[in-house]
Order: sequence, then C-alpha cells, then structure tokens
Amino acid sequence: MQEVSILMQKVREISEDHTDILSAYNDNAEAFKLATEDVSGDSPSRLYEATPLRCWISGDTKIDGHYVDIREEVK
Repeated sequence: MQEVSILMQKVREISEDHTDILSAYNDNAEAFKLATEDVSGDSPSRLYEATPLRCWISGDTKIDGHYVDIREEVK
C-alpha cells in the first residue's frame, strides 16, 4: 500500500452532533468502528474537520546506493 501525506488547513475539533460524521466514518471503516461515546467526554479519540491544502504520495528511491524518501504532489 502506498502512503499518502496530507498537509491540512483549518483543522478544528467537531463538537456538535456526531451522527452523520460517525455514520460516514463507520461506513468506510473495516475494523475500528466508533460510537458517540468513543469520541466525546473523557475518551482519548476525537473527530476533526479539515480542509486538505496539499497532498503527496510518499515513495522511495536510491541515490548512490542510499535510501531517499521522496514525495510526489498530487495536483
């Protein structure tokens, strides 16, 4: 699987009703499903809203026999 790196802009914690967001998350989650109790109160998990500013696909290559981390920006 390829790694994807994302620089986020305007990240904020979602504090209002989590129902629609939890449904969207759980529809796509394969193993770790969440309930409202899992993202509120003293729970360590939270939901955040963010606007992606830039996005890269991570990769690697070798230069002169040395591993080099590379990223290709997705436009």
